[in-house]
Amino acid sequence: GSLEHPAFKEGRVEICYAETGDHAMPMLLEGLVGKAKKRVASSFAAPKDAVVAVLASSSAYFSGLPFTKTDEAGNASKVADGVFVDNLPKVDEFSVTVKPFSDGPDIVGFYGGTADISPTELVHLTWMGFPPSGRTLEHLFELGYRDMDAWLEAHLAERLGAIKSSGREPAAAAGVPPVTFACADEGMRWYDEIL
Repeated sequence: GSLEHPAFKEGRVEICYAETGDHAMPMLLEGLVGKAKKRVASSFAAPKDAVVAVLASSSAYFSGLPFTKTDEAGNASKVADGVFVDNLPKVDEFSVTVKPFSDGPDIVGFYGGTADISPTELVHLTWMGFPPSGRTLEHLFELGYRDMDAWLEAHLAERLGAIKSSGREPAAAAGVPPVTFACADEGMRWYDEIL
């Protein structure tokens, strides 16, 4: 399946989400009182584990229910978007951060820093709980693509230069061919395991 892609096999995909083992309190309250903890997943035993991590990382407490994740030992925990544990997750100081809403400056430090990429048009914070029409969502996908493309054009060379001058640039493998990957099951092996 899709976990056979080299990016997954080499642990280059990191997914951040919030997790808590307490099932008595709603996830939103657990995040607000500090009971939810940040988790970063980069290896997955089965495709369903990757799917649950992606769904959790993209479901705000307001717009999606927490998901139940079961570890290898059979322990269940609630997982959801990491908005209350780390709103701008970073792998290191060279990570590119993205803020999905145009909610003004981060006066109270809620985001934990300044995002590299923010929407260039108005994107209401209320849309986290009450999504707009399908037509507007299509426009937002295009807006995100264009905003990322503009950032890459303006800042990628500078960011790569900073990585190189830090002395921590990954060694480039000479003669490595481009990644070619074909998913035999169209990436749907997880579907029956979750639903």
